[in-house]
Amino acid sequence: MCTTDIHRAEDVARRLLRHLGDEHRSRQRNRRRGCDRAVRRVRPQLFVRLPESTFESGDHLSTLGGNPVACAAALATIDELQDGIVTNARENGEWLSAELDTLESDYDAVGEARGVGLMQGIELVQPETTRPQHVAPNPDEKLANAVGEHLREESNVVMGVGGYYKSVMRFQPPLTISRDQLGEAVDAVRDALDELA
Repeated sequence: MCTTDIHRAEDVARRLLRHLGDEHRSRQRNRRRGCDRAVRRVRPQLFVRLPESTFESGDHLSTLGGNPVACAAALATIDELQDGIVTNARENGEWLSAELDTLESDYDAVGEARGVGLMQGIELVQPETTRPQHVAPNPDEKLANAVGEHLREESNVVMGVGGYYKSVMRFQPPLTISRDQLGEAVDAVRDALDELA
């Protein structure tokens, strides 16, 4: 394949991409990345030249819009919203916040409980009795990882560990979670803290 054939194939690919909604990309594409690289590895005989009148203005508005799977997902989302998922999330979030505040007061290793709605977290710390007043205790990444591992192995509860110091146990359940399921997760965390903290 000669250089002219490669340039012709790239030209056809650029025109095709323009019709497929790739106009937002810069005209000065990096030749080492993206579609140009893929085009150079394809023989020009595989391309079909599209006439300029293939698409009229407004014929192609969205690559993924209107497909049956997206429509079914949207309808299922609307059904869930109408069934009270937002109210459920708000009420369960308030309940979870109160439960995590209880954990904070019951365990010295829980430095702070914080969050909004069903996105809550407890920061696990190294409790020290001699720290200066108004100074936060040191985060305990090892304890957080141990609690996370204990939850997975003993209770089949998967809970993320995050935060800047990787010491925050993150409660991020689905919005459809029930109060009983939330209670099981909080009880599992309580059991893990009883054993490890």
